Amino acid sequence: MQVSTHQLTIQTEGVIDMHDITGEVQRTVQQSGCRNGLVTAFVRHTTAAIMIGEYEPGLIHDMPAYIERLAPAGVDYRHNQVNHDDNAHSHLAGSVIGPSETVPVVDGRLVLGTWQQIILVELDTHPRSREVVIQVVGE
Repeated sequence: MQVSTHQLTIQTEGVIDMHDITGEVQRTVQQSGCRNGLVTAFVRHTTAAIMIGEYEPGLIHDMPAYIERLAPAGVDYRHNQVNHDDNAHSHLAGSVIGPSETVPVVDGRLVLGTWQQIILVELDTHPRSREVVIQVVGE
């Protein structure tokens, strides 16, 4: 079994900025030489998330409203009071969506459905530089 690790840096614009990272994950799998195994994409931040979904204009448009219902920005959160901050809702949404996704690799290819992409979701209130660790484990 082999393990290959790659780091991807993405500049975001803040406030539910979404990035399709499927191509970069697939390139990492190919560069690793892995034929069969698993690949994980993990974002190293608590106000960002990784999800699998359909990366298309409708979803990109709908995501901010969904996240606002999930973790409203205008609530008087204790985190914001204690830390003199404005992003408690970003932390909460990140904890629900999650920091990673794992996808099987078969014959050197990601096993994703027709409409599935791996997406980085920026949840914070301002632009950020995000680090995504892509790790391939397999043979």
